[in-house]
Amino acid sequence: MFSYALIILICLIILKNVNGIGIEIDMTIHGTVYCNFHLVDKSVKARLQGALIEVWEEEQVSHDKLCCDPAKLTDENGMFVAENIKEDEVLSAPDPYIIVYHQCYTPTSKNRIKKGHQYATTVYLPVNENDHTKGKFDLEIKVGIAVAARMRAEGKEYVEIKKSQLILLK
Repeated sequence: MFSYALIILICLIILKNVNGIGIEIDMTIHGTVYCNFHLVDKSVKARLQGALIEVWEEEQVSHDKLCCDPAKLTDENGMFVAENIKEDEVLSAPDPYIIVYHQCYTPTSKNRIKKGHQYATTVYLPVNENDHTKGKFDLEIKVGIAVAARMRAEGKEYVEIKKSQLILLK
């Protein structure tokens, strides 16, 4: 036998699909993706070109869903814009997040190799439950660690990194 709570939940889902009942937010996300490079004893933040950005909504009842298609790539300045993203949730505030696929070394990443990108970094977006209309995000995302290694070229010239200095030796 059905409980009253289950019947009410089914009615809310049907009404939401027919009349749009629920919490909805129209989002715009501006972001810049950076990679942290370590050169001996210094850390340098560099903008990351070509990172793949996907915007997702975490669902409470079903599987998470992709919110904007196609996915975005960061430009030559490491920047991206995702606009007109509609988020909705039946019984609670939307829980949007983005996944950044990139090639900047991330030792803690669980997801690897997707569409030519080696690492995935997940960033959850804070949504104020009392104000569902603003939905504007300006993000600075720092991913991974790239470690500079000793480099050697063929011939008489070679480059090596010593104590945070780039030295060209002849």
